[in-house]
Amino acid sequence: MKFKKNVIPTDDKDNIMANDTMLSDESGANDAPEKLDIDALTKRIEELEKENKQMKEALETKDSDMLMEQTIRSWIKDGEYLKEKYPDFNLDEETANPGFLNLLRGGADLKSAYYAIHHDEIVKKLIEEAINDAQIKTAEAIKARGKRPLENGMSSKSTALFKTDVSKLTPMQRAEIAARVAKGETITF
Repeated sequence: MKFKKNVIPTDDKDNIMANDTMLSDESGANDAPEKLDIDALTKRIEELEKENKQMKEALETKDSDMLMEQTIRSWIKDGEYLKEKYPDFNLDEETANPGFLNLLRGGADLKSAYYAIHHDEIVKKLIEEAINDAQIKTAEAIKARGKRPLENGMSSKSTALFKTDVSKLTPMQRAEIAARVAKGETITF
């Protein structure tokens, strides 16, 4: 006679019950195998599937909750950055804007959504700040230029004085000076 082990799941997940079922021998004896309780097995499989589904849903909910918590932390961090950089930023007011919320739902981070909604205002403000900075720097440069001496070649006045000693003039230089005097020019040494 041959024996076959049937595994039947139980309520206790760690224990597995094994039944030895006697099968007919090869001689063809009329020993009928014990009847398995198919209804009980089907019911147990359905219970396990339901339990599995509940566990999956719990895990998905937990993952979803963790993702939402992480997203909120990121929004708070980004909100602090935006408040520092743009004092007019107010998260409550921004979340009242449907366009802003649509960007966030679409996967945009808080900074990107804010920049997208307020792009024109931000660019205008940056241009104004750049103009003001340029005006201040120009005024400081003009003010500073008045306090330092001009570099050589920047002024019409010569920085070095040259005096000519008449006794050291060559005959050619003296003839040139004499010609200039003859035309009415006044020469001083």
